[in-house]
Amino acid sequence: MKSPKSSLLSYAYVSLIFTMGLGLAGWMPTMSFLSTFLRDNAGDNVMPAALIMICIHAGSVICGLFAGPIMAHFGSRRTFSIGLGGQAAYLWILALIPNPEAAFYFAILAGIFLAFHWTGLQSALIEVAPTESRGLASGIASFVLVLSPGIAGLIMSLIAGDSGLSVFGPIAASLASLAFILSLITSPSTSPIGNKSQPGLSMVKNLVRRRGVYRMFIIRGVGAMSYAVFNLLAGPRLYDVGGGLEFVGLFLLGGSLAGGFAQVALGKLSDILGRSRLFGLVIALAAMSSAGFAFAEDISYLLCFSSLHWFAQSAYQTLGVALGGDASDKHEIGTMNALLTVCYSIGLASGALISGFLSGGAETVVLIVNALLLLTTVKLGFSLHHIKPRTSTEI
Repeated sequence: MKSPKSSLLSYAYVSLIFTMGLGLAGWMPTMSFLSTFLRDNAGDNVMPAALIMICIHAGSVICGLFAGPIMAHFGSRRTFSIGLGGQAAYLWILALIPNPEAAFYFAILAGIFLAFHWTGLQSALIEVAPTESRGLASGIASFVLVLSPGIAGLIMSLIAGDSGLSVFGPIAASLASLAFILSLITSPSTSPIGNKSQPGLSMVKNLVRRRGVYRMFIIRGVGAMSYAVFNLLAGPRLYDVGGGLEFVGLFLLGGSLAGGFAQVALGKLSDILGRSRLFGLVIALAAMSSAGFAFAEDISYLLCFSSLHWFAQSAYQTLGVALGGDASDKHEIGTMNALLTVCYSIGLASGALISGFLSGGAETVVLIVNALLLLTTVKLGFSLHHIKPRTSTEI
C-alpha cells in the first residue's frame, strides 16, 4: 500500500522518529550509566559492564541477518516495534532484579531485539525519505537519537543520584515500554518495497563486492568499537573527576546539545556536498576528541571533548544510514542494513572487550589507541565518493 509523501514531516516519519526518541531515552542512558553502577563492585574495572555489552551484541550479530526475513514478513516499522518491545522487557529485568547477574544472563536476548530495532529503524528511514533528502532525513533522526537520551540521562541522574539501578531502572523501563506501545499504535503495518525478496548469501556477496561498500562496513565497525571504548571509559572518569553522577548526566546532555542540532545541518550538507568528504572529516574529529579526552584533567575540558566525540559518533549514524541507502537497490535495503547492524555489533563487542581488559589504570592508553585506530579509517571515509544513490523508495 503506497501513500504520497508531500514532505519529510509525514505521519509515518514523525511517528517513527518520536517513538525512536522515547525508546532511546530509556535504553541509551542505562547503557551509559551501567559501567559506573557496576564498577565499584569490580575493583574499579569496567569488565562487568563490558561483558554485558559483549553478550548483547553477540546476540545482535547472531540475529542481525535474520532481521531481513522478519522485515519481509512484518515490514520494517513493525520490526522496529518488535525490537522496542524486547528492549523494554530487558530494562524491566534490570529494574526488577538490579544486579549484574540478571543483566548478564538476559543480555543475549536484549541483543536479538536490538538487531530487530536498528535494522528496522534504518530501513524505515530509507523508505520514508526521498532520495534527494536522505542525508537530511538521517540528520533529523540523529538529532533525536542524541538529544532524547541526553536530556533523559541528565534528568535521571539527578533523580536517581547514587541509588543505582533500583531507582534508575524503573524510569528507563517505563520510557521504553511507552515507546513500544506507541509504536504499535502509530506505525502502519506495510510491506516495504525494499524487503519483498528474502535476503540470501548471493545478495550479501553482491553488496560486499560492490565498489566502496566493504570500506563502509569497516568504517562502521571501527566507529562502533570507538563508541564502546569511549562510553565505557568516559562515564567512570567523569564521575571521578567531577565527584558525582550528575557529571555523567552532563556528559550525555553535552553530547546531545553539541551533536543533535548539528546533525540536521550535517545531513543536509551531505545531500549537497557529498557524504564522503564529511565522513572523512568527522572520523578525524572523533580521533582528535578521543585523544583530547585522554589527556584532559579538568572537568570542563573532559565535558568539551566528550561532547565533540558524541557529535562525531552521531555523524556515523547520519552519514552511514544515508550511504547504506545510496549503495542499495530497492530489494537490497533490508540486507544492507542488516549487514551494517552486524558490523556495528561486532565493533561494539570488540571495543567492550578491549575496555574491559585494559581498564583499571590504562584508560589513557586505551583512549589514545582508540584515536589511532580511528585515524586509520579517515582515508576510507574520503574514498566513499564512489557510492552514488541507486534507488528511491516510497512508503
